[in-house]
Formats: sequence, structure tokens, C-alpha cells
Amino acid sequence: MMNSFKYYVSQRRVFPKALLLFIIICCSSCCDGQQQRKILCLHGGGQTASSFENTRGMQSLIAALPEIEFVFPTGSYDGPLWIPDPPNGKGEPTTDPDIASLSVNALEAVVANQGPFYGILGYSQGGAFVTTFLSQTSSATFEVALIFCGYLPTTHRGLVSRIDAAAPFENIRALVFMGTNDNIIPNDLSRDAAAKYSSATLVYDAVGHEVPWEATTSFQTVTAFITSPGQSDAADSVTSPGQKSSDHRFFGFACALCLFAYIFTTHV
Repeated sequence: MMNSFKYYVSQRRVFPKALLLFIIICCSSCCDGQQQRKILCLHGGGQTASSFENTRGMQSLIAALPEIEFVFPTGSYDGPLWIPDPPNGKGEPTTDPDIASLSVNALEAVVANQGPFYGILGYSQGGAFVTTFLSQTSSATFEVALIFCGYLPTTHRGLVSRIDAAAPFENIRALVFMGTNDNIIPNDLSRDAAAKYSSATLVYDAVGHEVPWEATTSFQTVTAFITSPGQSDAADSVTSPGQKSSDHRFFGFACALCLFAYIFTTHV
């Protein structure tokens, strides 16, 4: 009977090829469910996407978290900046709640075209714009926010009014990092930004105005925060020792089936 089956398959190779195609589709569906997480990364004032990406702090994060895709857009105002400077200087704050609309719209487009995003990260003015963007966006949903040496845009009262109206931000875990030797953004200003989040983790390190890198004592805290599951999905993400998650078991099973189908179709 087995010989008859092999003869049939050898004469009718459509069946094993169809089987292979079916299993490949299953594997593709499985892989789609395992999409790489993305974090939207906002540079500081005067930086570009490229210069921020190449700082030692961001290079350390990229190297330590290969499972994360870091996406680097550039601010929409001359500088480049996410928020334009007040026309009459910082001594005369603006009141326009839409003064940063070009940057808001640009990030909305990035989220629409490249999302979904697991997190949003900002450094210095980029950190200020993280909170600004969260107060104005309706289409973007992030699970985590990472603010390095950030602050509230207090020279733009219209933006702060929108932040106050949207705060506290409850459905997002936030990490707010402060360098205790930061002589550009005082830690008090970063703590004011942290107060806008209902779930904020404050992290300090003896560095200046920069994102912590692999040699700093706080670096492992930052990477652990990014990779740790939130309370809402902890039950689904944590597995007991020696036990793989059901998603990983299914992925392995699908790959084994694909290999079996390949051998079967090429050697029968």
C-alpha cells in the first residue's frame, strides 16, 4: 500500500507541492504574529535622526536589543527642532496650542505608515515632545514611553495646556531618566514631566545630558524596562522555567512541518 502511495505521489507531484505551499502560508501567518517590536525615537534639539542614532547611548540600546527596531524621524522645524523656539525669545512664552502641528502631523504619518509602534522614546527636546505628542495624538498607541533628560515645554503655554488637559497619561508605562550631572536640564524639570504619567519609573545616574550607555550603572535598568511586560500582558508573556510559550511551540511545529514537506517533495 505504501509503494502504491509513493507511486501515486511520484506521478502526481501536485499534492506535495500544494502541501508545501499550504505549510509555508501557515508559517508566514505564524511569523506575522511574531512581528518585531518598534520604538519611535525622537532626537534632541539641533540633532538629526542620524546623529541621534549614532550617539553611544542609542548605539548601546540598538546593540543590546536586536529584537527591537528603532525608528528615527527628524523634527519638522529649523534646527532641526520638534518645537519651534518662541518668536520673541524664551522670555515671552507662546500661547498657540498648535504651534508644533508640523511635527505632530509628521509623526502621525510615521505611525500610520510604519506602525504599529510598541514604544516612543525621546531625548532632551525629543523628550519634551514625547509628552506633547501623546497629548495630541489619537491614532498612535504606545505601550511604553522613555524620556531621557526631558522636560515640559513651559515656553509654550498652549502646548502645556493641552498636556494638562490630557494628563495623567494612564495607559502607558513611562521611564524618565535623569543625569545627576546634567547641567542643561535640571532634574526638577524632568520630575515635572514625570508627574504627568500615572505610572512613571524614575531612573538616575551620575552622567550628564545624555542617554545612558552600556557602561553606565542604569543601562540594565533601562533595557529591562523596555523588555519587561506590562501588567496588562504579563499573564500572557511570562512562562514557567523550562516551558516555552504556546506561540513559540506553534512556530517550532510549523517550521518542522515545513522542513518535512520540503524533504517529502524533493525525495519521494
